[in-house]
Amino acid sequence: MPEARAGASKLEFAGLARRLLSLGYEVLLLAALLIVASIPFVVLAGSARNAPLKLAFQLYLLLIAGSYFSYCWVRGGQTLPMKTWHIRLVTATGEQVSPAKALQRFLFAFIGYGLGAVTIVWVFFDSDRQFLHDRLAGTRIISLDRISSSLHLPDHGRRGQEKDGGGERRAQDR
Repeated sequence: MPEARAGASKLEFAGLARRLLSLGYEVLLLAALLIVASIPFVVLAGSARNAPLKLAFQLYLLLIAGSYFSYCWVRGGQTLPMKTWHIRLVTATGEQVSPAKALQRFLFAFIGYGLGAVTIVWVFFDSDRQFLHDRLAGTRIISLDRISSSLHLPDHGRRGQEKDGGGERRAQDR
């Protein structure tokens, strides 16, 4: 499996199957999120039959989706499906993604999927098997299975645990 370049040689790219499975899970989660998020709009605005209201509704849903992904990627580099499949979004150098980089990646992905999933087809032509939106945004999806402990990325899913056996230490303190 290819490794990340530019000083991040300890980061192993996540495999295509894992990224596609995560993407499938992401579609289901995003659909649920957008259905729930559409309720206040529909209740307040009613039917979106006229063009301006329909456009406003579509922009609202795009804002919800962009906010969800950007928040997750900036906060810890992972959405729920990415946590499930043990993958994380980082920059090309292996650092945490900035808000601007997360927004850039989202917009490139939105355009790439809107153009007939060209971003996925790109994988078969890319030397590192990266999605087109990751290539353009300068991001990478890495595998967390064999990740080095020297990485300086926050792990928001492990709050309150210490790296040196915190569970044992807390048990001894009781």
